[in-house]
Amino acid sequence: SNANRMVGTAFTPNPFSSSGNAPIYVSTNGGTTWFLCFNVPSNGDFGTGDITVSGTSAPSKLYGGILKTPGSHLLNILKADDFINCSPLNVLSSRSEIDQPFVHAVTLGGNDRVYLGSNDFNAADGKTATIDVSLNGGATFRTVRLEPRSTGGAQQNGPSIRTATANDGTVYAAYFGWRSFLNNTAFSDIVVVRDD
Repeated sequence: SNANRMVGTAFTPNPFSSSGNAPIYVSTNGGTTWFLCFNVPSNGDFGTGDITVSGTSAPSKLYGGILKTPGSHLLNILKADDFINCSPLNVLSSRSEIDQPFVHAVTLGGNDRVYLGSNDFNAADGKTATIDVSLNGGATFRTVRLEPRSTGGAQQNGPSIRTATANDGTVYAAYFGWRSFLNNTAFSDIVVVRDD
């Protein structure tokens, strides 16, 4: 809701403290200048693994999904009520054996909805395309498996699961429905699903 407030992420260690938090990049003037906020609960020496963030209509609220270090594919779903003041991102949910978390947050009907797509290696039968859903600003989450079909010889879906929300509240997700591999080449369907 405020185009001057921007957040960027990267695999960035804390340049000042190996025991401190990892940073995000913040701009309050539309990207003209940037500063580091050390508010991501991950090892400052290494930064994070994968990291994505998404804001809502509240101008300083921020949700994030990271692979925390150290950790073996340890997902943390995060929230800050005011990232401009470098408020620490609080852990809302956590579990292991997750790859490439991608968070999308939107305010609908006065409530923050959070959708985090990931490749969840805990899924049965290689049907790893997954979304963690919160309809109450991260107070609770439920896990939704997207893949109804066999992943065959691939034994997992592609790691990138992406969501988008239409103005009417319809949620779309897209993922790679891997089916097989031949000489390190994945044969895949591009799958789009919808929840009204």
